[in-house]
Amino acid sequence: MRAWRELKYPLAQASPPSKETTLAQGKRLYTQHCATCHGADGRGVPDHFPPLRDDALLAAPDPWGAIYVTLYGLADRPVAGRQWPARMGGFAQYLTDEETAALLTYARSQFVL
Repeated sequence: MRAWRELKYPLAQASPPSKETTLAQGKRLYTQHCATCHGADGRGVPDHFPPLRDDALLAAPDPWGAIYVTLYGLADRPVAGRQWPARMGGFAQYLTDEETAALLTYARSQFVL
């Protein structure tokens, strides 16, 4: 324990952020990285970018698909029942795990109806 303190490691785990804090961070990240293509309301841009509103991947009980697409991008997958001309780039180099979780928590809370 003494070595732990000498190295200035934390002695207690920080409490997780509140839901309100997570949603506020998620909204900020969504606005910064996603809204230009998917729209502030998640409805996309007709004939250019798919909607996120009620997207099956975003709404899936297992979040892995949405996490994967957010981090590594997407091409050649139908979204909302059709193909889209634009390819989505990934955000793995821009988002931490916590930011990815906040962004997707926000998107799921707003666009999965």
